[in-house]
Amino acid sequence: MMRWLILLFICFFSSCMLFSGYRKSSFTYSENGTAHTVPVLVPRGYTGSSIERDSAGNTWRMFRYPGRGFFYVGYWIDSLTGLQDVQPQLHQQKEHPSGGWEFKSMDNDHLFWRELRKGGLRTGYRYISPAAEPAFDSASNYTIWKVGN
Repeated sequence: MMRWLILLFICFFSSCMLFSGYRKSSFTYSENGTAHTVPVLVPRGYTGSSIERDSAGNTWRMFRYPGRGFFYVGYWIDSLTGLQDVQPQLHQQKEHPSGGWEFKSMDNDHLFWRELRKGGLRTGYRYISPAAEPAFDSASNYTIWKVGN
């Protein structure tokens, strides 16, 4: 019995450590009059967050980081607009394992950007250093996996 308690204790604390570099948050959006809430893991170190909307009805939650970096999750009604200039005809899209599409590249300053799209939901980041890229990839993967699951 004592071994099971020790094993349970170790599993509990190791799972907490897996997400120690992140803060839990959420994003709520409305689709056809129905509210949906998506859990979000956000890499630590952001300096502020805000909920934003544009005139087309697109809604997103933005997390800002020192410098120009940002992480976001949002719901787009108008698929022709976005926070990043992702052009499927120019940027190679890759099917994401959870469904949807992934766009990813590096800019001229050697900073990463990425956007995942699943239905109207989008999550991504911009102006992220190679050292921070894995944390931002994990955060965006987590969010997109939670959509519809």
